[in-house]
Amino acid sequence: MRLRRLMWITVATMLATVMLAACTLPVTLPIAPPVTDTTDTESVPAPAVDVDATAVTLPGDWDGRISILGQELRIIVHFSEDGDALTGTIDIPQQGAVGIPLENIAFDAPAIHFEMLPAPSTAVFEGTVQADGSLAGSFSQSGYEGTFSLARVATEDMPYRVEDVTFANGDVTLAGTLTLPEGDGPFPSVLLVSGSGPQNRDEEIAIVPGYRPFAVIADTLTRQGVAVLRYDDRGVGESTGDFATAALSDFAADAEAGWAYLTQRDEIDAAQVGIFGHSEGGQVAAVVAGRNPDVDFIVLMAGPGERGDKVLNDQIRLLMKAGGNRRGKSPKRSNFKNLVTPPCAPTPAGTKWRAGLRKESEDGCHVDGGTQRKPNSVWRASTPSWRRSWRR
Repeated sequence: MRLRRLMWITVATMLATVMLAACTLPVTLPIAPPVTDTTDTESVPAPAVDVDATAVTLPGDWDGRISILGQELRIIVHFSEDGDALTGTIDIPQQGAVGIPLENIAFDAPAIHFEMLPAPSTAVFEGTVQADGSLAGSFSQSGYEGTFSLARVATEDMPYRVEDVTFANGDVTLAGTLTLPEGDGPFPSVLLVSGSGPQNRDEEIAIVPGYRPFAVIADTLTRQGVAVLRYDDRGVGESTGDFATAALSDFAADAEAGWAYLTQRDEIDAAQVGIFGHSEGGQVAAVVAGRNPDVDFIVLMAGPGERGDKVLNDQIRLLMKAGGNRRGKSPKRSNFKNLVTPPCAPTPAGTKWRAGLRKESEDGCHVDGGTQRKPNSVWRASTPSWRRSWRR
């Protein structure tokens, strides 16, 4: 009986962890699974002829598919320019993959080349501009050959300006999109801060392909005269840095840099710049506003109103209940709690918790009386920094 209870606790903890980060798990496996029958080969489209390829520009959104081994996968490719360099990402909705960075992008009209994923799973796209302005060519990965095709997504002429921008937090460069209403301004403005887990600037959700909440919010607000800045989390999309080693304090510093960037733009009214935080982003917004009295306002959408460890305990309790545990709670509360909170978490009489800003040191953390003890090494090694700080 005790073994069964421990197994339930372990499974529920794993499910809660997956729910927090599964939306943007990296794709490391080949696009197509290995099969033994490769007789159904794909033909590569012929190179385009008599095309004014110089009139075709690459930046923008492209929608298409990969055809390989009798299967078709929808792909959505986002190309953009960073100075003289081309950058981009690819989404594969059927695999729940969003924002996979593209590498080695080369466009020498009519030829197009780009790659995704590191070796040994590197996928190579080699194609040309077609007569209708679309892109098509060969696709290869892990020894398998197929074809791909992409057509530019028709875009509405927006009644506002769209600008790709970057801003820095130390040695980390955050890339984002700034939408500005028509006119000279200055405009009120808001910075959008995403929820837990690595998110791109549109906060795309892998389990709901094509849904981009932050893009919708930015579009709505900008049409109403509010400038909006949304950005890729560090280590995601076109932003540099390492998401896995970052804590809430790092995300707060990133958001603070974005807020400061907005206050320095000529088109923005520096006295009317606020922060909109979704989920964990609500905590980030509160932290930034708490130490910057010039933040004009904050909006918290589904932001947690309790400590992170309490939120996770409740999530796991509900998961256990859904999985057959009628009471939805662990028989041994103390053992259950230690699975989602570090053994050296401060008590009310000890170090005061402040929205996850207190980072755990490499050697341990302080407890009551100023003493120090080492946290459970398994807990620390298996828990990403951002989730550790969120639980505090």
